[in-house]
Amino acid sequence: MTGSGLIQRRLFLFGCERSGTTLLQIMLSRHSDIFSTPETEFFRNTVGSRRGWLAKLGLATGKERNGLRKTCEAMRLADYPLRYRPSIFYGTTARTFLSYLDAQAQAEGRSIWLEKSPRHLFHVDVIRRYVDGVHFIHIFRRGEDVIGSILDRAQKYLGPDSRQHDVFDGVNRWNRAIAESAKFVGQPGHSFVHYESLVRRPDAVLDRLCRDIGIEFERAMTESGVYDSVISSSRPHLANSAAPITPPESKFERLVPLHQQERVRQALDMPLYEHLVDQFRFSR
Repeated sequence: MTGSGLIQRRLFLFGCERSGTTLLQIMLSRHSDIFSTPETEFFRNTVGSRRGWLAKLGLATGKERNGLRKTCEAMRLADYPLRYRPSIFYGTTARTFLSYLDAQAQAEGRSIWLEKSPRHLFHVDVIRRYVDGVHFIHIFRRGEDVIGSILDRAQKYLGPDSRQHDVFDGVNRWNRAIAESAKFVGQPGHSFVHYESLVRRPDAVLDRLCRDIGIEFERAMTESGVYDSVISSSRPHLANSAAPITPPESKFERLVPLHQQERVRQALDMPLYEHLVDQFRFSR
């Protein structure tokens, strides 16, 4: 386990992509105690999908140098070659990464930092092993809306060969993320945010989340503003996340062919989603 005593809490925010992770990140970053950066995807880049067992055993995965390079590019840091020393132990790389975030947060006078990479959801065990003072925040959103947003992003920003043009690729992404988050319900150190409740009642949702984290809710968290520091220039599709909160249009009905819509709805794990909604939504 790693970390400086000056940092009180380290937050990891994740969920299925297009579920509101950037919106929630921006709102949390308005808190006077919280520092945040663009997506780093550090644990995804250094652990990957097939070598997690090595990191869980404390061993290097062979992805560290390239993973740190990508992370530093995302964080707009240029000095990683001077600070990283290769090691057979994964903890060396984790400490280097954490030292970057700790130093940046401390330079801003913040005692908490927030890292948001949606696919870190699948690396909770590794993160928990290497990060002191960690708290995980899961956000989940209705499947139809997530799929519509994934398709919209694919059409606007991704090439024609991207798998994300396939509506059932989106179904698989959403089902997998919902199932993974559900594993942690009731466990200490995990908070859950229902996206639709966040849009309808942001003050109430954020107040509860702040209490989970151990800080006071601040009114500035729900005020509109532009926060370029948490939106990477390589991700233009995230820019609208800083806009005032409004209920979204149905991209699902606009972008999914009518003859496919019912098949898609049947393929979504709605019983599990509704189970999460029943536990974490706020009434109107």
